[in-house]
Amino acid sequence: MIGKLRSIFAQNDRVNDWDPILGIGNPGNALEASQYLASIRSEQLQARVTPSQAKPFLLSHLELLCSYLHARLSLPTLDPLQVFILA
Repeated sequence: MIGKLRSIFAQNDRVNDWDPILGIGNPGNALEASQYLASIRSEQLQARVTPSQAKPFLLSHLELLCSYLHARLSLPTLDPLQVFILA
């Protein structure tokens, strides 16, 4: 995300280092952003977690999910708690 933030600002001619006093430059290049990334990497290493790419949620999956929920919500035997959970 921070890499995307850097590139968005770079595309808009904000490629210099971030200056928090003047509010100019690229906020993705800020010292705080680098420290945040380092702390996240450290936590992931301590927890033995390997970061992974999220699986895409396609429109066809959304259509299937909506049709399933609609079918379940139209059942006459649902109690209010089940309706709440499905909604």
